[in-house]
Amino acid sequence: MTKGILGLIACPMVDDNLVYSLKKDSEEKNIVIIDNENNTSIKSKLEKAGIPFSTVVWNDIISRNYTLDGNRYTILIYMVNLGLHAEPEKLKSTVEELATDMQPFVDAIGFYLGTCGN
Repeated sequence: MTKGILGLIACPMVDDNLVYSLKKDSEEKNIVIIDNENNTSIKSKLEKAGIPFSTVVWNDIISRNYTLDGNRYTILIYMVNLGLHAEPEKLKSTVEELATDMQPFVDAIGFYLGTCGN
C-alpha cells in the first residue's frame, strides 16, 4: 500500500487526463482539492467518475490549520488558471511559486500542464 503525499499542480485544460489517471489507479487514495475558482471542472468530473474527494482552502494548508494525512496515499490537487498557458512566463513563475509553497507539505510534486502551442 502506497503511503505519502503527492502534490499535483494542474491546468483545467488537461483535467480529463488527470481524472483518467486517478480512475485507472486502483490504489485506495485520499484526494484533496484546493478550493479555488479553478476547480469547478475537476470536481464535476471526479463526481461523475465516482471518485471521492474533499476540498480545503490553500491558506489552511500553508498556515498548518489543516494537516494532510501522510500515513495514507494522499493526493493534493491545486488547479491553476486555465488562461496561464497564453502567457508562458506567467505560467512558469506561477508554477515555480506554487511548487515552492507546496514543497514543505508533500513528498513529491507532479504536473498536469501544457502550453497549448505557446
